[in-house]
Amino acid sequence: NNTLTNNTVYNNSQYQIYLQSSNYNLIYNNIFNASTGQGVVYDSGSNYWNTSYDCSGTNIIGGDCIGGNFYSDYSGTDSNGDGIGETIYSILGGSNIDFLPLTNQRERLVEVPSPVIQMPNKKEKVSQQPINQSVHRAVSGLPKSITPESAN
Repeated sequence: NNTLTNNTVYNNSQYQIYLQSSNYNLIYNNIFNASTGQGVVYDSGSNYWNTSYDCSGTNIIGGDCIGGNFYSDYSGTDSNGDGIGETIYSILGGSNIDFLPLTNQRERLVEVPSPVIQMPNKKEKVSQQPINQSVHRAVSGLPKSITPESAN
C-alpha cells in the first residue's frame, strides 16, 4: 500500500526496480532507464503500474498527460501526441501491466502558416524583401527539422 512516484532510476547493474512478494503498491510517473541491456523492471507481486489517465499537468518526461512510467526499452508509439503510448508495457516476473506507459516518441504536428506570395503586375515597382517564417512552439526532447519546401 505504498506509492512510488516522480523518481528517476538508472544505471543499476540489473533491474531498475525489483519487487518480490510485494502487493498493492501504486507505481507511476517514474523514469526507469536501463543502459545495461537487462530488463528494466521486475515484479512478481500484484501492483499497479499506472494511475488514472490525467492531462491536467505534465508528466516526469515533459509530456502532456500523467499515466504510467517511462521505460527505456519501451517500443510503442504515441500517435495522438499526449505523451502516453498506445501499446501496453508488460512487467517482467508476473502478470503486471502498465496500461499507460509514458513515451517521448510522440508525433506532434506543428502547423506553420504558409506564406502568402503576391505577384505584382508589370506596371508596379517592386522592392525585394526577405520572407521570414517563425515557429513559436518547441517540442521537448524531439528533434525537428524545418526545411523550405513547396506548399502542398
